[in-house]
Amino acid sequence: MRHVAEKTNVPLEDLYTSIGWPLYRKYGHAYDAFKIAISYLSLLVRLMNSQSESVFAGLTMPKSTVLPVLLQQIARRLTPQPAKIRADIEVTCFSYDGIDAIKTALLAGEKMSTELCPIKVKLVAPPLYVVVANTLDKEIGLATVRSGVDKIREVVESFGGELGIKMEVFS
Repeated sequence: MRHVAEKTNVPLEDLYTSIGWPLYRKYGHAYDAFKIAISYLSLLVRLMNSQSESVFAGLTMPKSTVLPVLLQQIARRLTPQPAKIRADIEVTCFSYDGIDAIKTALLAGEKMSTELCPIKVKLVAPPLYVVVANTLDKEIGLATVRSGVDKIREVVESFGGELGIKMEVFS
């Protein structure tokens, strides 16, 4: 609140009486209200207006410039850190298709990525590969990486190859 007061030249006490204390009464703590307002930061463009409007509904702001600065400060300070999830796999295929089968399988695994959790498959040294995902939600990331590894296994085994997990999915 102090940073918002400094940036907007609004007295700190006015911000507390118009924003801080009503949020304490409504949510028990202003921090909880700010977390709700900034939740799902990865979907900030789509959800921020509806989420923040419901949190700040009914509050009288001293200036119209206070809300954007307040949201900017909340986003900067409460942004969750992305989790890096990876799985080390060994993919081999000694059939006629060989390298093409492995390439097809790895591309199929990358296609299992979602908007919230993109998957990348990187070569360490043949036949070792790393399936990596960066996401804000750890559970979604774990599920997405597992589904990607399962898809790679399914495709490479259809060509007569094998997939071995060297290191289980971890973050």
